[in-house]
Amino acid sequence: MMDNNDIVYELIVTVVDRGFSERVMDAAKSKGARGGTVLHARGTGSKEAMQFFNITVQQEKDIIIIVAPKDIRSDIMREIAIANSLEGGQGTGITFSLPVDSIVGLRKINNAAPAATLTDSDDKAAEQPVKCDAEGGKD
Repeated sequence: MMDNNDIVYELIVTVVDRGFSERVMDAAKSKGARGGTVLHARGTGSKEAMQFFNITVQQEKDIIIIVAPKDIRSDIMREIAIANSLEGGQGTGITFSLPVDSIVGLRKINNAAPAATLTDSDDKAAEQPVKCDAEGGKD
């Protein structure tokens, strides 16, 4: 079993109402996230279902997923929460993280940390995808 100290990356998942993904990404990038992926979804909770001309309409959601180094995860999540008023139980969204125990395909960009620990330091390695275990070592 993997020790929590072995985790190098975390997957940050944020669910907000449709249209707020840009605000989430701006907040995340301001704290060091490089990018993310936005998935469009539909809520299924009964509180979110509305009747409109006798048709049930579900609230549309954006799910933003971001892979980030563990050491900046808390800063990113805090900034997302502040920028999107998630704190205080206002019900406008949720953000949580999950440990990433292995990863394939991260690229080193402009010698930027922390991905720099995943590849060789020469320029050719800067554009090559790498496969890493949780310790950041190459397989």
